Amino acid sequence: MGRGLMYDTIHITGLLVISVLSVITNYSFIKARLRTDESNQGSMFLAVSFAASNLFTSAVANPLSLVADFEVFGTNSFACVALNSPALISLILSLIFLIAMTVERSISIFKPLRYPAIVTSSRMKKVTLLLWVYAVVCFNIPLLGANTIADRQGRQLNFTACNMAYVMMGKYVCFVTMGNAAPMMTVLLVLNIAIGVIVTKRNKEQALAKCVSASLDVLFNQKKAQRQRKLTIALLLVGQLYIASHALLLTALTIDYRGYTTSTITTWVAPFELYVAGMMASNLSTVIYPIILGYPSFYFRQNMRRILLCRSTSVAPEH
Repeated sequence: MGRGLMYDTIHITGLLVISVLSVITNYSFIKARLRTDESNQGSMFLAVSFAASNLFTSAVANPLSLVADFEVFGTNSFACVALNSPALISLILSLIFLIAMTVERSISIFKPLRYPAIVTSSRMKKVTLLLWVYAVVCFNIPLLGANTIADRQGRQLNFTACNMAYVMMGKYVCFVTMGNAAPMMTVLLVLNIAIGVIVTKRNKEQALAKCVSASLDVLFNQKKAQRQRKLTIALLLVGQLYIASHALLLTALTIDYRGYTTSTITTWVAPFELYVAGMMASNLSTVIYPIILGYPSFYFRQNMRRILLCRSTSVAPEH
C-alpha cells in the first residue's frame, strides 16, 4: 500500500463493496439456475460454473489481493505469488466459461436439429470439469516463476513489495494473461458477431411469419423461440460487457507486453491508474453479469427482491 490515505481508502472500500454486491448477485443467480427445471442440463452446468468463477473472484481473489497489497508476506516471494495468482487467473477464469456458454448457444443456433445429440448433460459435465482443471493449471503456473529474495536484491528490486512486478518472472504473467486472455477475447468477439448476425436475420423472418399465420402451434413455437432468443441476447450482452469492461486492463497489459517477456519486470510503462481502473471495471462487471443472464428468470427476480427487502419468500421451481 502506502500510495496515500485517500487512494488506499477508495481502493479498499470500492473493492469490498463491489465484491459484496457480486457475491449477492451471483449467489442469487446460482440459486435460480439450480431451481429451474430444464430438459437439457448442459447449459445449466456452464452457467453455474460461470457464476461460481465470479464468486471466486469476489470472495477469494479480491480479498487475497488486498492482503498482498498490505505486504503482509513481503519477504516471502512464494507467498506473494500465491496471494496474487487468484487475481491473475480471474482475468481468464470467467472468460473460459463465457466462451463455452457462447459455443453452446452457437450450436443451438447453427445446428438446432443436432443440438440435443451434441449438447448432452454428461458431455457438458466433462467439459465443465476440464475447464476447471485448466483453471487450476493456470493458477499453479505462476508459482513456478517466483523470484527469491536474492534474485530481487541482485536486480535491485524492492524485496518487500508484494506484487507481480517484483515477485514473479514476467514470462509467466505473460502466458497467463496475454497468452490466454487476448486470443480468447478475440474468439469471443468473433462468436458474438456471428451470433448477432444470425439472430437479427431470424428476428425479421419470425416477425414476418407472425404476420402471415397466427395458429396455436405457430404461437407456441414462437413463444419458445422468444425465450431462447432472450437468453441468446442476454448472453451476447454479457460477452460485449466482458470485452468492454476488460478493455482498459488489456490495454495496460498490451503496453507493458515487452516488460512481461523479460526475466523480471523492472519498470511499468502503462499508467498505474490504468491498471486500477481496469481492475475496478472488470470487478464491477461481475455484479452485472448475473443480472443480465438471470433477469428473464422469475425466480431470480423474486430472490433478488427478497434479498434487497430482507424478506423470506418461497417460490416454486421455474419451468
